[in-house]
Amino acid sequence: MNDLFSLAGKNILITGSAQGIGYLLATGLGQYGAQIIVNDITSERAEAAVAKLQQEGIRAEIGRASCR
Repeated sequence: MNDLFSLAGKNILITGSAQGIGYLLATGLGQYGAQIIVNDITSERAEAAVAKLQQEGIRAEIGRASCR
């Protein structure tokens, strides 16, 4: 990890982070030490994304929220 860009101790909520660009962003930021809060319209996709991130050694959890 590059100490010039450490996100250790930071919590980052990424909407739509269960797939696509959101997932890539979650992976990248998680690799720099951030805890990722996964948010997606489908809870099954969010759960799968959290499991995959955790398998990669990234701290991740589901954050349920809706803007409807």
